[in-house]
Amino acid sequence: MIRKLFEYDRDTNLMMLNFLEKQEGLDLHECFRHLSHIVWAQEIWLARIMNLGCPVDQWEVIPVRRLKEMLEINFQRFKDIMDGQDTEEIIHYTNSEEKSFDHKISDILQHVIIHGQHHRAQISLLLRQSGIKPPATDLIYYLRQP
Repeated sequence: MIRKLFEYDRDTNLMMLNFLEKQEGLDLHECFRHLSHIVWAQEIWLARIMNLGCPVDQWEVIPVRRLKEMLEINFQRFKDIMDGQDTEEIIHYTNSEEKSFDHKISDILQHVIIHGQHHRAQISLLLRQSGIKPPATDLIYYLRQP
């Protein structure tokens, strides 16, 4: 199921990105900022799982073409973790405030999915406030697709 959730996350992020690209004449900077943040957060969690340093500005807006590339790369990296590591393994990491934590990889994977959904909901709210009907991003809509 977690693999299906990562497919959903990637596909829904791409759908939202493609939707935002088609909107003309609106200032959607905050929408792109939230979408970029989803990708930066993925990068941060991947670095923590792989015990790598990852000093990034997690709110920097990423150009659209690079966003698409990073979504695919991150999906593959998470897939490799799910295929090649014991996801019940507990890892130690330090957060952006230099506090130390220990969590199972499986818990982190679930967090990454929930975090993405949270920010896509914020993007949907921003779109609605601009008078735009956002695309449906709930999991059940994704699962209904053939």
